[in-house]
Amino acid sequence: EGAERGKWSGRTRGNKIVVFPMDNPKDDRTGQLVTLRIEDAGPWSMQASLVRVIHDAPRSLRDLLQAKNQRFTIPLTPVARI
Repeated sequence: EGAERGKWSGRTRGNKIVVFPMDNPKDDRTGQLVTLRIEDAGPWSMQASLVRVIHDAPRSLRDLLQAKNQRFTIPLTPVARI
C-alpha cells in the first residue's frame, strides 16, 4: 500500500494489514508481490520481515510512478496585444 516512517505496509490475500521494515530506502516495493515472515500479530495489523520478492511490479505501474515524479516545463510565448 505504501511506505511511511521507514516501513512498508501492504495487505494479505485475506485483506489483513502487514507492516515490514524497509531494507533499503531506495527500493520501491509498490506493486510487488513479496513473501514475508510474520513476527508479531495484533488485533489490527501484523509485523513482518521480508523473505523475498516473488514478482516485480507491472511495467505499466512503474512507468506511471516514474512519470508522477517527473517535472514538466511548458514554454511560454508572449502574446501580442491588438
